[in-house]
Amino acid sequence: MPDKTTSTKKFPNVLLVSVPLSDKSFVKKLFPGAYIETRPLSPRLARKYQDINILSVSFHDSVPKETLKIFSRLKAIITRSDGYDHLPLDFMKKNNIAGYFLGDYAVKGVSEFTIGLIIALLRRIPEGNAITKKLKWDRSNLINQSLIGTTVGVLGTGKIGAAVVRLLLRLGAHVIGYDIVQNKSLKKLKRFRYVNSFQSFLSQSHVLTIHVPLNSHTRHMIDQKALRTLPRGAYIVNTGRGSVIDQRAAEKALRSGHVAGYGADVLPGEPHPPDLKRFKNLDNVILTPHLAAYDKDSIYKRYEYTTKITRALINKNYTTLKQFRII
Repeated sequence: MPDKTTSTKKFPNVLLVSVPLSDKSFVKKLFPGAYIETRPLSPRLARKYQDINILSVSFHDSVPKETLKIFSRLKAIITRSDGYDHLPLDFMKKNNIAGYFLGDYAVKGVSEFTIGLIIALLRRIPEGNAITKKLKWDRSNLINQSLIGTTVGVLGTGKIGAAVVRLLLRLGAHVIGYDIVQNKSLKKLKRFRYVNSFQSFLSQSHVLTIHVPLNSHTRHMIDQKALRTLPRGAYIVNTGRGSVIDQRAAEKALRSGHVAGYGADVLPGEPHPPDLKRFKNLDNVILTPHLAAYDKDSIYKRYEYTTKITRALINKNYTTLKQFRII
């Protein structure tokens, strides 16, 4: 275990990996005495810090059980994300390693970004941009659509999905939702309703926005069959998890014209998604590198929440831990 450079050891035996260099200075202030690494989790790092008790990873970190076995005293893992499909939960449970996630830290950022993608696609901004950058001033084939009055299907109405519903309603859209657990507060809203049949939900969604977690039930939930069920000319936005959509099927639907546009802030295989080339020549596709939760407010909250969980672990504040616990 390397020596700590600070004399204030409020966070002993805590390791944060994959901390961007731009964040490192203020992260050090939030975590005095902790080990801060810009490098991603690896067996080499695990051996260097094998005696730590608390490990904090990013969503992009690979967290194989073989690497976790190197840590001899590991008690908890905190992922600095609202998704935790990258964690080996069965292994952690078997070895009494608690898991924690950040929950609602980026609701504002992700919901706002989602609206931006929806409007950009409906108004055909990326296509207009592509034409104009070719030094052409031509809108003849760019008749576009207003969000007002458009039926938007929100797949997944947890905290982020619910925030998207409310923003869409304020902007004049008609909104429908689908979720295995329906949000009681949303049912009270005018111009919003749940659709109980998944197929019926898809068939009514002229815009589909995705906010479900990734698990065995949702992986490739939007496959070729689901895409065909959408109305012809529908738009798809995904700020949830990349693997919820079958990317090959999405490309096929775009090239056939059945899907009119696709906006994705997430793709399978991040941070090195193999599907980038698939959409290279499609001007009706917007791809961004997981920017929705990369605003200043969300970045700060990411570490603020992580600090809160870490402090609760050290002080054994189980009331606080309960709201963030996975296992």
